[in-house]
Amino acid sequence: VPVQKIEQPSFRDGLSAFFRVPTAICMLVAYTCGIFTITGYLTWMPKYIKETFDLTTASAGFHSMFWMNITAFAGIIIGGIIADRIVIRSKNGANRLWLQITGILLATPCIALMGVSQNLAVLCVILAGFGLFRSLFECSTYPVLYDVISSRYYSLSSAIMILFGFSIGALAPWILGMIGDSMGLSKGFIVLSIVWACASIALILVRLKFYNKDVLKLNSQS
Repeated sequence: VPVQKIEQPSFRDGLSAFFRVPTAICMLVAYTCGIFTITGYLTWMPKYIKETFDLTTASAGFHSMFWMNITAFAGIIIGGIIADRIVIRSKNGANRLWLQITGILLATPCIALMGVSQNLAVLCVILAGFGLFRSLFECSTYPVLYDVISSRYYSLSSAIMILFGFSIGALAPWILGMIGDSMGLSKGFIVLSIVWACASIALILVRLKFYNKDVLKLNSQS
């Protein structure tokens, strides 16, 4: 029996498959907003803590990373478990989006409050809250994307997300630096909270308008 040759998808086909799906485009926007915010945070939070609380560089670096990452570690596991359970209650993975939207909305005030807190202990609690809530958004990003993209294009779709996310996110340190020079880093974190909140708008649009249609369209092509 002759072996049937499987046609390999081209790069052009993959791009077309991604950018013809509204849900995928909105997920790209949300992911890019998230990467932009986190890149800005990672770059400037150690400096902000060092200058605000007169700490050593080592101590400022510890506080800026530890409290956020320890709760993010727990949150990504808890969020993954919750997402997998609530998805059973819907016809498809739509309920994952509500978890993501909730995580973004809860994390938004944490980012804004980072720039106004004058107490280190309070700031550490805020950083821990941000780490926990951001993970509720991040744990379902790729599962939602793969719900609307053919499995033939999973790798390329992931590459597109990463390419756009980190290319645009790389501008965050520069933009935040300019804001810091003119108005102070505390104002920069408020800007980051606005960018982060924009991700929720993209996801709400997906949940209410595009997701179900894109899932049905993909299933009809199978």
